[in-house]
Amino acid sequence: MPSILNVRLDVGRNADKREFARVNFDVSFSSYEVTTGIPYTCDILLFEIDSGKDEYYRSLINPRSYNWRGGNRDDFIGWISSFTINPSSDIQHFELERAWSFPNNEVGEEEYEALVSLVPFVGTAAKWSNRININLA
Repeated sequence: MPSILNVRLDVGRNADKREFARVNFDVSFSSYEVTTGIPYTCDILLFEIDSGKDEYYRSLINPRSYNWRGGNRDDFIGWISSFTINPSSDIQHFELERAWSFPNNEVGEEEYEALVSLVPFVGTAAKWSNRININLA
């Protein structure tokens, strides 16, 4: 599994009064991961930290789904980015930024954290069976 390194978050407000979140990070891939070239989905989420951090867990059915478990549901601000990474070298650097209006309750001194996660893309197969028509009366 790749390693996510040097995650740095910057949050501020643009001249147009919209907030922005910028995340820089590195991903370290093994030589095997570079050779096999299996792509990874990278998700970057922004959270506001208050007196108690909400709890989230990943769905077993959809590992890109974050489900709320506990807290007051006020920490999740939004998705900064979601994209595919194709391992092409042992270390890859990324910088992503998104500007949008944070929820109205975000004023004054606030604390933020970004979560960067990688999920390997594993293809699935599905096929419908034949259709049958029966009378169950």
